[in-house]
Amino acid sequence: ARQFLRRHCHRAPLRSSAFVVSVALRLVREGRWAEARRLLSFAVRLIRCAATLDVRVLAHATLGRASVGLRDYRSAARSYEAVVALWRDEPSCRRQLARLGGTAAARERRHTRVVAAVAESLVFVGETRRRRAEQESFPQYRGPATRRAVERHVSQTVLSWIAKRRQAMAPAEAAYARVLALDGGSPPPAYSLAARLGLGRMWADLVLAIRDAPHPRRWNRSGYVPGSQPPLLWAEIRAAYRERLWAESLPYEARATAVNIDCVTLGSRQGRLDAVRICQERLTELSPNGPGPIERLAAIRSTSDVLWGTSLPLE
Repeated sequence: ARQFLRRHCHRAPLRSSAFVVSVALRLVREGRWAEARRLLSFAVRLIRCAATLDVRVLAHATLGRASVGLRDYRSAARSYEAVVALWRDEPSCRRQLARLGGTAAARERRHTRVVAAVAESLVFVGETRRRRAEQESFPQYRGPATRRAVERHVSQTVLSWIAKRRQAMAPAEAAYARVLALDGGSPPPAYSLAARLGLGRMWADLVLAIRDAPHPRRWNRSGYVPGSQPPLLWAEIRAAYRERLWAESLPYEARATAVNIDCVTLGSRQGRLDAVRICQERLTELSPNGPGPIERLAAIRSTSDVLWGTSLPLE
């Protein structure tokens, strides 16, 4: 492939770049990650300058997949981000693909391959951003064992942390939403499910991070809190803290439940029992002792619309 590129890249750059990408795709399918990456890295300048949009998208996506195979996730992120940047204006990109011509079958095949590459890239970018958003740990409570101090901690420190976490989640949410909006809302089924899996995990992790926040170890006592007026049991202060956190998590439980139910539905249609099991486990974690998830979601919809109806095209 390199010899072909050296001989023909100046005389037939379009044909040469398409040939290189086709060879790299075959190498990736065979698990020859290092060879694919070396080949594409050698030809990347030609591809950027002379290749058509479909070849550029496939080249960067293939380079990203080869980097993932080599566990070089930083390089993979750069390659997949390049695909996302190329597909920033979807209507314009679709027109560019249409102008490439060919038979109806060739146009359909080209479109399918490009959309799949874009969806793969967006899912990877979404996962990268989701992990980045989850890096900041929940703030520990360090105040006195009083109801007023607990209320102040939750209403100030915890709500501030939730706002920062939601802000950090927004780029990941946007990437997943772009997957679900691809091709007029009909993305490739596998990547549609992958986006919902990522969304379901992101929202469920937010809810569980709030609910599972540990109280101070010194609260693990029996009897009354020393100096409390009126008298307050240690069990009561633990319960007050837990109930306050649970109340703050309820609006986000609505979205987490909705996305994971959607994931179960889509996974069942596709016969993806692994995805169904993962999302069902999340639903159980979100409501371990209460009614079933669908009944729980109906109750939440009727009592809280804080997050309901935002931009994600899930329904």
